[in-house]
Amino acid sequence: MSDTGGKSRRHYRGLFLVALTAFVAYNTFLPFRFYTTWSKIRRQFGEIETVPFMRNHHWVSYTDILGNILLFIPIGAAAWFYFYGRKEDRGRALLWSLGYGFLFSVFIEFTQIFLRYRVTSIHDVAMNSLGTFLGAWISAHIFLRYGRQGRIYFKQHLKKYPAALAALVLLGYILLYQLLPFDIRFGVHSLRIKSLDPLMWLAGRQRLEDFLILGALAFVLGVLIRYPVKDSRLRYLLNIRMLIISFVVSEAVHLIMFSRGLDVYRVLALAGGLVAGSRFNIRKETALKAGLVFSIAIAAIYPFDFVTGPLPGRDLWPKMLTPFYYYYKTTSIWNLWDMAYSMLTGGMIVFLVRSGSGAGRRALFFSFLIIFLLEILQLFLKHRLADITDVLMAAAGAFILYLLWPDENRQARNPAARNNTEESPPATRA
Repeated sequence: MSDTGGKSRRHYRGLFLVALTAFVAYNTFLPFRFYTTWSKIRRQFGEIETVPFMRNHHWVSYTDILGNILLFIPIGAAAWFYFYGRKEDRGRALLWSLGYGFLFSVFIEFTQIFLRYRVTSIHDVAMNSLGTFLGAWISAHIFLRYGRQGRIYFKQHLKKYPAALAALVLLGYILLYQLLPFDIRFGVHSLRIKSLDPLMWLAGRQRLEDFLILGALAFVLGVLIRYPVKDSRLRYLLNIRMLIISFVVSEAVHLIMFSRGLDVYRVLALAGGLVAGSRFNIRKETALKAGLVFSIAIAAIYPFDFVTGPLPGRDLWPKMLTPFYYYYKTTSIWNLWDMAYSMLTGGMIVFLVRSGSGAGRRALFFSFLIIFLLEILQLFLKHRLADITDVLMAAAGAFILYLLWPDENRQARNPAARNNTEESPPATRA
């Protein structure tokens, strides 16, 4: 690799690190309401939580601890790649990354002294630093060892088995929904069974929405596993038996979760949708498009209850147009699910548009337009609230799938681009 290419790569890594750091700082400081009087700032100094993992004489929740760790794992990974490109020493890059994450966390906690509705704590710095270390360590030890082989493996599967990779992503999303918020509580008194009634999904709008979302996603997953994956190890995971076992186990975990309880209707929705998608007696492409359209409809316009009343008041518009404002209002690890769901929906939209038109950038533009119009539609729906954050996350998901989806027209015009994507297979069989 030439020195110019190395500098260019380091430049983009640095820009990505700065953008990621700014994104975390923006979400942390939102809505930027600073104290302006010394008496209130002095009171904030007196409320600094100096006892680790204690808040108001109570233990800090597992969700808070885990959230602080997860928030800084991408920071650590991005910092390591940047410093490794400059130092070309794995150990020194790890130390520089840890220092970067620590100083950034200290900056955040110190700034929160001057912010309303924020609390400065020692354990936040510790957990942020741990997240930074984990992100940098994963990059230093796992990526360097398996990165090239993993890229080759990914590109081969993206070319030969794109449906299997899509199924893997969809399965990961379903399991994320099933296991959130990770608040495990061990003990006999923590065992919770909400309902063994298979018709409980009819009891209330929220349960019906869960049933429809899980059933639709499982249906799409069932269609995707119909595509052959004979030469891939993914075939041992992406089969009906293993998937149903994973659904049952993930629901059983709710027995030892503090805020969740076992509900049999979720297992029925997942298993029923999976079997229906895998056994549906129509063409795979048609079944896949039907499942995606239904999933998008549930995500965007459920419960289909339109209103003709007045639009939201003027006080709501700044909130709806401020990215991540409602994430600040309801700070929760469930925000991860909401972001992932929006990105997944955007990916579904761009897949449908591209499979219909086959055009690359034009399909991306129309996907962005559809995402925007679907969000505007929520202004006329009960129980829904338009939010620019959903638009941004869905657009990000659409853009990621657009980048990963090979542009056959571009490769046909440029044979060199096609040849560059064909790498030699790894020594071991996939």
